[in-house]
Amino acid sequence: MLCGADGRRRAAVPEFGGIQNVDPGMDARNVLSFRVTLPTQHYKEPQKKIDFFAQAADKLSQLPGVRSSSATSYLPLNGIGAATGVKISGQPPAKPGEEFVATIRTVLPGYFRTMGIPLKRGRDFNAAMMWKPLRIVSS
Repeated sequence: MLCGADGRRRAAVPEFGGIQNVDPGMDARNVLSFRVTLPTQHYKEPQKKIDFFAQAADKLSQLPGVRSSSATSYLPLNGIGAATGVKISGQPPAKPGEEFVATIRTVLPGYFRTMGIPLKRGRDFNAAMMWKPLRIVSS
């Protein structure tokens, strides 16, 4: 779960020669994140889990001082997550060790605003779009 405010932040990334400042493509200042683990016995169906997080994000966004709220399966830049290989149609297969990999995150509406991720093209998604097949590509 995430709750956010405004700002711009740079992340410190270790390198061989020291620390290099890198713009992570998001503004995580004033973002509060916390982990929620639902008891499996009460949340067996995926829909019940989705409903819980959607309702929690909605209630959090109504708290005084909260600009927006959302949820994600994995926080960015934390070193964990889900990924899948990517093959480009019409292109020869990549050589071993040069394969393309895409990180996959499940997010609720409001994620980009909450995390301060600017949309460079296209549009954000909303609750009405959640049940349609949807892919969002970011760089």
